[in-house]
Order: sequence, then structure tokens, then C-alpha cells
Amino acid sequence: MKKNLISIAILLLLMVGFCQAQQIRSYGSGKLSCSLIKNIVQDAHGFVWIGTENGLNKFDGWTFTNYFHDERDSTSLVNNLIEALLCDRQGDLWVGSGKGLQLYSPYEDAFKNVTFVDGNKPSVLHLQELNTGEIWAVTAGYGVYSIDKEKMEATSLVHVNDLCSSTFMHNIHQDSCHRIWIALPNGKIVRITSDLKDAELISSSSDALGKVYTILEDLKGRTWVAAVAGIYLWNEDEHRLIRMEQPDNTFIGVRGMICTKRGELYVNTVNNGLYSVDVEKLALKTFNGQLELGKDRIYALMEDKDENLWIGGFKKGVVMLSNESSQFKFKPFSTFSPSLGNTLSFVYEDKKHRIWTSITNGRLIRIDEDMQNYLSYEVGDDILSMLHDSEGTIWLGSYSGLSQFDERTGTIHRLPLLQGKAIHNIVEGRNRMLYISVLGEGFAEYDKRTGALKQICDTTKLRTTMRLANNWANKVMCDSEGLVWLGHCMGVNCYDPVKQEFVKLECEKDLYPYLCFALLEDKNGHIWIGTNNGLFEYDKKTLKLNHYGIEEGMPSNMVCGLGQGKNGDIWCSTFNGLCRLHDPERKIVNYFFGNGLVDKEYLKSVYFQRECGNIYWGGLQGITGFMPDSIGRQSPLNAPQLTHVYLNNEEVSADTRLGGETIADNVWMDARQINLTYKNDIFSFEFSTMEFRDRENVRFEYRLVELGGVWRSTSSGENRITYNYLPLGTLYI
Repeated sequence: MKKNLISIAILLLLMVGFCQAQQIRSYGSGKLSCSLIKNIVQDAHGFVWIGTENGLNKFDGWTFTNYFHDERDSTSLVNNLIEALLCDRQGDLWVGSGKGLQLYSPYEDAFKNVTFVDGNKPSVLHLQELNTGEIWAVTAGYGVYSIDKEKMEATSLVHVNDLCSSTFMHNIHQDSCHRIWIALPNGKIVRITSDLKDAELISSSSDALGKVYTILEDLKGRTWVAAVAGIYLWNEDEHRLIRMEQPDNTFIGVRGMICTKRGELYVNTVNNGLYSVDVEKLALKTFNGQLELGKDRIYALMEDKDENLWIGGFKKGVVMLSNESSQFKFKPFSTFSPSLGNTLSFVYEDKKHRIWTSITNGRLIRIDEDMQNYLSYEVGDDILSMLHDSEGTIWLGSYSGLSQFDERTGTIHRLPLLQGKAIHNIVEGRNRMLYISVLGEGFAEYDKRTGALKQICDTTKLRTTMRLANNWANKVMCDSEGLVWLGHCMGVNCYDPVKQEFVKLECEKDLYPYLCFALLEDKNGHIWIGTNNGLFEYDKKTLKLNHYGIEEGMPSNMVCGLGQGKNGDIWCSTFNGLCRLHDPERKIVNYFFGNGLVDKEYLKSVYFQRECGNIYWGGLQGITGFMPDSIGRQSPLNAPQLTHVYLNNEEVSADTRLGGETIADNVWMDARQINLTYKNDIFSFEFSTMEFRDRENVRFEYRLVELGGVWRSTSSGENRITYNYLPLGTLYI
């Protein structure tokens, strides 16, 4: 048989997109082998491993791989009860279970058994790598073992067992002075000197410790003990353990403890959720986070390389809690309108920084600046627009015409002007005039001082032959020069109130086929136009028109709203998430979910930006508000790693043999070449950046050089690429 007819060399995979943090991600029994979590670790490649009472799980941010014991497979788990996990300094993963110890081989995607020289198959409860690189395992009833990594053998440390006067052990820890702490039954702790010659018994200042779950040293060299009876701090001068004060002196059921990269101490319990440690007061505090843990039973706790907390619960699976706070605020539509069929008509912020909106049942809603509390007014009309003018008057536009609103009484005063007309948009010009879009009838200019009203439609004759191109204006904007821009169903027009004529625009013809829903003037005086065919940038000085759409990286060609950061970045709401164009390079970054974002589909022309910079978008599910300059620019992301390979839709490991040779000569993450045979008609690759906070905002770009070299992109949140019936030879992806 001919071999290696298709050789794929992996040279480059470009990851694009922006990974904004989602504060809470939950994974239950539908993904995990079991929802009873025992332990969680992260390996050198970034995989998160989750040990349970029924199997082991590997997670790359996209895909869970479940491992179980299989009597027909000697390379499977030796037992499904996972008691201990350790990733050593060489990057190897050790798995302690109810029937022994194994080493995971990523190349073979298999487990290698450690032979216990004395013939035992003990339950391995904890693992510790010493400063020498030696690994010790403590067991239930068989004492401590030292692991010979080369021989894959475990030898009983009889001398250490004798120093402990016991072979029943729960936990082990080596401190920075290389002394070894071993937890024994009945709350006893033995500390062995670094030369392994002597041992001393560590005692507490109060009651017996009970079972010890964790012994650790914090960043300042202090040793802590987490036991059933509570949290203890070792005082070397007084040679005793000092018990920390517990909330309300209640029993909290300590199950473990971690020290984060920033030195924070967290305690997980079996009946009171999560606590943080106040070191100065030697007291525990209820964890202050966005996740309500209450009386949750937390059996495992881990901080990953990105400082996210992973919380393993009893029958609740795993929760990842991001270390980043939410930067987008969201007010759900259901808060003030539980009825189906209603939708937001507009969003606006007044001069007192309150947010206003309306729903299609005659209700006007005022929301506090923090987007928490709200007040509802029954006004009888379906309000389409609002303006809080320079004199403090609140104007409302509805299907019934133009009104003034008295906030103190909650009443509206309908003006005879434009009565019975649908007022879609109201703005105030630099000349203090009101400019009002009237659906189907163009727009109107209203002089508040004299009460004079001038209506302009597509048949209105002005000083020049230029006329309004379309009467259905969706958006009105007054720019810094006092010009009035109108976005309608045939592009845009620009009106000069001083000359009382329309300005001839070089871009009008190019925009004529498109519907305009959003307008913005940026800090350079450029006009941004959001349409149903993407985003346009018009330079009034050079008359140049630039276009940005899906091909340029935008998430959708339907642009619903526009805003700008103080740094010059342009923000868009679309039918498929939010979009950001970095200034000045115009690099596009998309935002879909996470970091407080809930909506993915936004409403046309329902947006507002206040003078201080806050932007508000109206979406199908509610209002999203944020300060654009508070959203960090794209930070360096982990390089994409090849994590899974599928041949004819069946997953294979790197050591799989085809035609007498292995597919790859290294683990997938480090493989640079994959060899296939002509029989492999369909094959797929999965990649991961090991970014666990928000995969929905990540997409991958890739290309096959021999097939034209065209860059293609996965959908956001997708990490698999598939090829069918490729030509023979060496191909570069």
C-alpha cells in the first residue's frame, strides 16, 4: 500500500476576534462524566482536568473529553473514583484513584500504570512534588510512597511512615524550608525535617482539627491548615496553630483552601459556599462575587493561569468564575414588560443622567443611571422618540404627533403642530431649532421661540434643485457645523439651515440603494452612516467614502446604532452583536456574549450616546449600556493549539498508525506535520486558545496554501475546520 499520500504541514493558524470575559460559566452533567466533583487542576498545555466520583474530564474551552475505566483496555483509567490530580513541573499529569496511580500520556491519549513494588493497589489520596522533583503519594492505610518516574514504580517510604507512626494519611505539603507536613487521622499533623531524620507533632490551640483537607503556604511564607474544624494559621514563634474566627461562630464545614497568584486566600465549604480570608483580623468573610453560592457544597477549588476561579460543587458540576468584572451593564426588557410582543421604541439619556425608553403599550420608562431601579409612566401613546432640550423641556414624539412631558405630574401636553403624524426622531440644532423626522412626510424645522414650523419633503422646492431624496427618515443628526443630516430609506441627505438648502454630497449616489438607520460624526468631522449594507465613513473634506462590511470583518451588514469612544474608536450595534473599529488602523473587533453582554440582536435606530461618552443600545431582550473607553483593547491571546483530530468523523490520537506509520510524531499541541492516507476522505481539526472565559467571541482564520491560499474564517465560537477529498501531496495549512 502506498503511504503518506497526503502530508499536511501546520505552519500557521491565525486567531482573530476578541475574548471578553464572561463572568460565570457553568458545566453540568451533560458535559461532565459526573457532577460530583473531587478535584480540579490545569496542565502545562492549558487543559483543565476535572476529577469526579465517576471518571476524569479534560476540557480545552470548547470540548470535554471524558475518561472512564474499561476492563478491556489496559490504558484506560484503573478506577473511576479520582482522588488526586497533580501536574508536575515537567508538565506531566498524575492521576491518583481508588485503586492506584497513573501517568497520562498525551501522545497516546492513554494512561500508564505505576506499579507499587509491595504489590498493593492503594487509594491515592494526595500527591506532592518535592523541591528535588521527586513525587510522593500519600495513601489510605499504606503510608507514603516515592515515585520513580523512569521505572514507573512506587516504593514505600517505611522510614517516613515510622516517623508518622501511621500509614493512614490524608494530605501532604512541602514548605519553602523543604519541611514536609503530613496530615494523619484525628486531626494530627506531623512535620518532618528537610533531612527526613526527625519529626514533630503539630497541634492546635483549641479543639481537634478533624480531617485535614489542605495544608498550604501563602505568598508571605505563612502556613495555613484547612480542616473540618476550621481554618488555622501556624505560629512558628508560639509553635501552635491559631484558629481563625468564623462568621457568627457557626460551623461552616471547611473542605479546602487555595492561595491565588495575587495572594488572596479562599476557603471552600460543604454547607456555606465560599469564603475569603481577612488575614489582618484572622477572620473569614463571605465571598463577595457575582456568583450567589449561599449554602452550596463546594468540594474543589482551583485558580487557572488567567486567574479565573474554578468551583466544583456537589451534584452541581463545575462553575468558572472570571477574574474580570462586567464592563457592559444590562437592563432586561422583562423587568418592566413581562408581556410578550412588546418591544423597545427608543433609548435616551436626559440631562440628569436618567435613561428613558418606551414599550409599545403606552408606557414611558425612566431608569436610574446605575440601571437598577425604574419608574413607569402611563402616557397613553406609543412613544417613538424623546429630547431633553437646552432649556430643560422634555419633548416626546409618538404616532399621535409632538408633545411636551411634565415629569412631576407624569402628564403629556399634545401640541397642535404635527398632530396625527408619526414623529420618529427629535434633535436640537446649534441654532436651538428642533429638527423632527415625520415618517412618510420628510422632516420639520420648529422654532421654539416663535412657534413657526417649516416642513420639508421630497416635493418641497428650495433655493436650489437639490431635494430630499426620501420621506421616510429613520435618523436625524446635527453636526458640529450646524448641518442637519437625515438618514432615510434611500441613503442620506444633508440640509443647511442657514442657506435653507440641501448640500450636494458626492456620496449620495453610492448610498442611494441602501436604508440608513444610524448616523454619527466622529472627532475628525467624518460622518459615519449605518445601513443595511454595512457601515460607511464619509470624509467631508476629501469627499472619500469608505465601506466596512462582513468581508472586512464586521459581524453583520445590518448596522443598527453608532457610538464613539474618546480614543476615536467607532462602535456599532448590529443584528449579530457589537462591533468596534479601532482608530486609526480601522481594525475590526466583534463582541457577541460575555462581559455583561446578553443581547446579540439589536434594534434598528434604537441607540443613544451622551456627551460624557456613555453608549446605550436597545436590543431584543433589553438595554445594554457601557462606557466605550472602559472596554480594554485586544490583549495578547494564547497561540492557537491543535487539540483534536478526526478522521471520517472518528477522533484519533497522535500515535494512531496509518499505513504502518503514526499520524504524527508528537502530541497534537506540538505537531507540525500530520500524515494521512488516500483513504482518509474526510478529516477535521479542532483548535483552542485555552481561553475559558468566552469562546463565543473567538473565531479562527485559516488557509490551505495549495488551494489558492484564501483565508477563511470559522463562525464565532466555532473551533473546528473540515476538509474533504484533498489532492495528494504535501499541503500547508
